[in-house]
Amino acid sequence: MTFVVDWANDGQMLKGLKTEDGRQKSRPQNVVRYFSDGITFSSITSSLFSGRKMKRAIFGGGGSAIFAPEVDYALGLLNSKSNQFFMGIMNPTLNMLVYSPRNKS
Repeated sequence: MTFVVDWANDGQMLKGLKTEDGRQKSRPQNVVRYFSDGITFSSITSSLFSGRKMKRAIFGGGGSAIFAPEVDYALGLLNSKSNQFFMGIMNPTLNMLVYSPRNKS
């Protein structure tokens, strides 16, 4: 399934959406990573972790994203049997939680 997002003028239309009482309706986050190549995965799964290559896309909603200098290498590592074993130990739930270290610089 493919969705198209109107991101003309740096997302001006989406960023300007307001409710009837004037509150901001949408709040795009992590826009610095929009349209970057990366790996996306579902936040909830009933099976094994399954990373998928993401090319020049916007991410979010029911999935998260991973960005790495070598996307193909990272995708192979994440989808490997070894990683499935370790992920089962570290996160034995249906939820694929995201850890984001804060930038200390």
